[in-house]
Amino acid sequence: MIKFDYINNSELPYRVEIDSVRGAGITEKKAIMAALSVGGFIPKGCRDPKMAVRHLFWNYEVNEGWNIIIQKLSENNGSL
Repeated sequence: MIKFDYINNSELPYRVEIDSVRGAGITEKKAIMAALSVGGFIPKGCRDPKMAVRHLFWNYEVNEGWNIIIQKLSENNGSL
């Protein structure tokens, strides 16, 4: 299960829940990376969204939820 939230006027406004693991950040990408890191879905210390996408693609069966995460991490909007 993947859930995205935005809480206005919060220090960390973007919230993500991936398979009951939560992450928060100042951008959606940072929130996703936090949840992936805490949940052990990506290698420890990984901070590069492109490396995370490669790891997810090769190590997990891609379903609709993972596809959404891969797409959001692959967006090139200039910030992590």
